Amino acid sequence: MMKYKQLGHSGLYVSELTLGTMTFDNEGGSYADLVGATGQELATRMVDLAIAAGINILDTANVYSSGVSEKMLGVALGSRRPDNLIATKLYNSMTTGPNNLGTSRLAIMREVEGSLQRLGTDYIDLYQVHKPGVTSVIVGAREEAQLVDNLCAVDISLSDAEMARLNEVSAVKPEYPGYLPVWRRGDTLFSQLNT
Repeated sequence: MMKYKQLGHSGLYVSELTLGTMTFDNEGGSYADLVGATGQELATRMVDLAIAAGINILDTANVYSSGVSEKMLGVALGSRRPDNLIATKLYNSMTTGPNNLGTSRLAIMREVEGSLQRLGTDYIDLYQVHKPGVTSVIVGAREEAQLVDNLCAVDISLSDAEMARLNEVSAVKPEYPGYLPVWRRGDTLFSQLNT
């Protein structure tokens, strides 16, 4: 029987196992030679089996298979989306250009919108950063409302290293929050994820 644990202070309960979707790709796709390619039929079967086993969180990333992984996951979940959690990530660039890599506010806004479209959903349950650097988006938003209104994510996780960096910024610029214990506004919740 699957066991569930609370995810940090988010209030979300996640299965102890997560289905990773890095292999969700088409033959000849950008990741096919690196990690294989399931195709949509097998990807859907894998999601079916994971859900049947009690897994309720599915992990992907914007860059996996150049976005194909997110598309396949969205199709595989279909109408079961509300009962399952999606974790996706950003950092690596999906296109060329100096502002398309990292965690600037602009890059995050673009990647959130792209992930939402590919996943076929209007919210992301857990939005993660593949590499350190989320401090820039928090520092770029002077008010909680800017973060809440602009990021269509239920939870944003920060590593201990990011929290330490945010505390450093807060010491220099006190108007920026040095700690995000729990922010609530509507259905949105921001919290530190202790890793």
